[in-house]
Amino acid sequence: MSKLKGVAHNVADSFTSLMNYDVKNHNYVMEELASEMAWCGVDNAEIDLMKKTISPSRVGGMGVKKSIAFYNEFLAEQLKKVNRDIAEVKVAKLQITRTDKRDAGQNGTQWRVYEAVGVITLKNGQTSKSGKVESRWLEDVGFIQRLKNWLGANK
Repeated sequence: MSKLKGVAHNVADSFTSLMNYDVKNHNYVMEELASEMAWCGVDNAEIDLMKKTISPSRVGGMGVKKSIAFYNEFLAEQLKKVNRDIAEVKVAKLQITRTDKRDAGQNGTQWRVYEAVGVITLKNGQTSKSGKVESRWLEDVGFIQRLKNWLGANK
């Protein structure tokens, strides 16, 4: 595996893992993103780590947006470990896919399988793409509805 491909893998794996936790709001960022994707009927999201954006924008809540900014810095740190500089990067994206796969948990809980792929393209044209990283998340659509109702009532 090339070093750049390893960086792409590490960023994708870390973003979708339990390590990506929003301490202030006490939730996992991927759980928030998974719930938003389910609520909006979105099967694919793309995070641009260089521009610090997510597409489609309707699935990017505050926890997700804060995490994207953090992962821009995390990417820079990972690149330094392989003697690369973030200034060399033209594109750094995470492609998140909501799959049809499900795993049964305890008490009848259904976990949805999400896949993430990291893609890094340097300004010299070299592109490295990680393999698929799988993670499993509950899609708490009810939580998103309650949050939207609360936000609407507290404007």
